[in-house]
Amino acid sequence: VGGAFLDRHPLLQDYPSEKDWERAQDVVSGLVDLRDKHPQLTEIQWIDFLYRLKHEMLDDAQRVKQILPETLDELLLMKQGTEATGLVNATTRDVEWLQEHGYCLDNIQEGTSKIEGAAGRGAF
Repeated sequence: VGGAFLDRHPLLQDYPSEKDWERAQDVVSGLVDLRDKHPQLTEIQWIDFLYRLKHEMLDDAQRVKQILPETLDELLLMKQGTEATGLVNATTRDVEWLQEHGYCLDNIQEGTSKIEGAAGRGAF
């Protein structure tokens, strides 16, 4: 989904765009390199580091933060297979999270905007 559309649609502003996924992949690659260089770090140290990364270092990247792992196991899962497959598997949310943060898109339709001169085609 295009980032510009996500930015303009109030219900989808927190949904990660393609660029957000690419940035998350870059961060995950860097984290995997860091892990390979420092295998002595414990699970607790990784959890602390990942927490600080998401809550203190990436203030401007809300969409990216929701993709990133919270545990070493999630990081290693993201490393497996293709980056995209790992990211999707590791970011699967439970029903409670979906009920609190999710939006139903069952009735979204493509079409022409009724706002003259301000918009063209899109999803409504």
